Amino acid sequence: MKSKWRLNMMVVSALGFIACSGQTASPSAYPTVQDPAIKQYQAVVGTDEERMVRFLQGECNPPASTGCPDQAALVIAELQQWLDDLNRTQPPTRFAIVDGQMRRHLALAISDLNALAAAYRGKDQNGMDTALAGAVSERDTMEREAIAVTSSSQGTITTYTAGVRLDESNLLACDFCQKLVSQNQLSCQTSQTPSCGTEIAATRLQVETFQDDLVRVFAPNALAAKDRQLKADLLTADMSLDAIASALSAADQVGLQTGYAALRQALGRADSDAAAIAKGV
Repeated sequence: MKSKWRLNMMVVSALGFIACSGQTASPSAYPTVQDPAIKQYQAVVGTDEERMVRFLQGECNPPASTGCPDQAALVIAELQQWLDDLNRTQPPTRFAIVDGQMRRHLALAISDLNALAAAYRGKDQNGMDTALAGAVSERDTMEREAIAVTSSSQGTITTYTAGVRLDESNLLACDFCQKLVSQNQLSCQTSQTPSCGTEIAATRLQVETFQDDLVRVFAPNALAAKDRQLKADLLTADMSLDAIASALSAADQVGLQTGYAALRQALGRADSDAAAIAKGV
């Protein structure tokens, strides 16, 4: 069997529901003395991620064997355990957005594995390839999010602003991102996937990487208010990408128009937010 039939089960990580706590915080929301709840939350995420790394070993064998669906079922159970652990843990304010993203990616990973098992039983190679690609994407996202949570620490004005500048420059330099923002909703709809879908995925990667980096090196107290605004606008951009993808799938031109407008506005605000942060205090 070709190697592309193999499933290294480490490809799967997490999915979740994008959520914002809605809490507002003063600059003192990022205290120098770490809240025990933060350590507890980091421990939950770290333990689940480590368990998945140890557990997700194996491969999908040729369709003549039942090994792939059985292994997928075991992994789904582990992913569900991770999701259950998050549901039992109140995320500290610092992790509210990334917590929602982890829930979202856990759900997507479970969906990918279910699709993988179904395609395997049906001897559908294209279906398996698609599901595997989705699982790989979820793994990469979850690893980045978990690292952001477990290694989260407060930056200095210098290190924090440098990180913001770098992520903003990466977003601006992303060719697929610029193509997505520059085209109109009709051209996206008529081009169909994969071109428009690829642009959405590339933009989401840059936006979510930016969000994760803001968790990994969080703002010094003096820039906390500007940091909150940047996070809010990046979250709006992320949610706008969801709206565009859903509208594209449903051939909903009005939805596409609304999603595009929201995305352009959110990315424009995020650019202004980053520029304000780059100026320092």
